[in-house]
Amino acid sequence: MDATNLRPQKRFKRPLPQDPLEKYTKGIMTPIHDAFLEATYEFVSPQTVTEWTDLEGEKLLAIPFGNDRRSPTANEEISNLIFDAVSEITSSSKLGVSAPLLNDEGILRKKMPITFLIYKMSEVHHQILLQQTVWASSSITFRITTTPINCPSYLFTISNLRSKDPDQVRNDIHHMWNDETTAAFIQENTQTLSEEERVNTIQMIIAFMDSIQVYKMDKLLKGGVPKTMFNIYTNGNIIDDTKSWKKIREHLAERRYRNNHLGTGVTEIAPHHCGLCHGADHPQGLCPFPSIEGWKGPKRKSFHRELKKGTTNRNVNKLSLDGWD
Repeated sequence: MDATNLRPQKRFKRPLPQDPLEKYTKGIMTPIHDAFLEATYEFVSPQTVTEWTDLEGEKLLAIPFGNDRRSPTANEEISNLIFDAVSEITSSSKLGVSAPLLNDEGILRKKMPITFLIYKMSEVHHQILLQQTVWASSSITFRITTTPINCPSYLFTISNLRSKDPDQVRNDIHHMWNDETTAAFIQENTQTLSEEERVNTIQMIIAFMDSIQVYKMDKLLKGGVPKTMFNIYTNGNIIDDTKSWKKIREHLAERRYRNNHLGTGVTEIAPHHCGLCHGADHPQGLCPFPSIEGWKGPKRKSFHRELKKGTTNRNVNKLSLDGWD
């Protein structure tokens, strides 16, 4: 026995525990643009919103990717998947995930809400989940956003312009926004304010319009005919009042974008709805997420693995997006 104990013993290496975050794509900060203020709460019942307000702790909204046919049973399954994911990401044993109830519009249109609430989080866990725009894995992929309604940055899309240069389009649109028509609109909607409030509001609107960004989107129609569209964005965080944002966006969208070298543009609010990320500024074939390096979420033609039984994948045209940041 003494001799045996002196022999070199074979040591068995224990496998190191795997980091649970390895299953998620890292560093996703690509924004997802909504077209309307209430987009994140679409089809969610007022009762649900009231209940969510009364829940404890820090809160965030989780909006899963995919456009599968939804039902109360499917939403329950998705809620469980989100719960498992956020519990794993944060290592929290206290947080919860609440599934939404349907409002009257959803019942009428036979549409289920797709927004879920993560609640009872600590400040640390809240910040951990906000580190990324999207948490993407093979099991579940979902967008993270805050519970307050924020003014969107995406305004509208303009097509039928005789240009392929987003810088030219930006300069021409910005010049139109600084004409007498928009100046009269601003004056009319600020005349009831006090002098100080009026000056501050006018400066805010000007800063909002000065933040304009334009991105070109090329799409192939039937027969391979290209169609160029321009997405118009501004910094929605500059406007802190949702009613004012609605008025300004409505005014700018109703403007006639026409001059001799651009022709006459056609303005559309939310002409697209991505079936993958639910972004309002591009179709599914142009969704930027599947092109991200190390993407572990659903591809352009597939959705959540657990819920895609019985769904039909549709082919999409080959599309390209120039200038996407």
